[in-house]
Amino acid sequence: MRNPFLIAGLILIAFGLLNSCHSIERKAALQIPGVYVHAFDQEYARGNDTLFITVLTDEAVTYKVEHHITYLPVRDGKLQSVKNVSEAWTALYHTDTRQLVEQRKGKVFSFSPAGDCLYIGASKFDKIR
Repeated sequence: MRNPFLIAGLILIAFGLLNSCHSIERKAALQIPGVYVHAFDQEYARGNDTLFITVLTDEAVTYKVEHHITYLPVRDGKLQSVKNVSEAWTALYHTDTRQLVEQRKGKVFSFSPAGDCLYIGASKFDKIR
């Protein structure tokens, strides 16, 4: 005959482990909001990318990503007038991969374990606040 206290204890331990994993994932998701910047200096343009990431839902699953680019085009080796481009995206947080996935274009935002930067492809964005 099985001990009902042992079974109940094992169930409570399993529930506690599952709950702690969920809280770790939630903590990682709550570190995402902030302002991220990426400076670039390329042959045909120089400028800055800025991402403003905010939580849209209480569950920290849906995020709003505002993307602002300010750059100076380079033509014939000379800087041209300043250009500004802005767009807004909605992204979902995937706990299994710890990534944000933008819904319209499929952009993937990967976060460093320390939470101090994110990557879109090979482009690194540093978190400034």
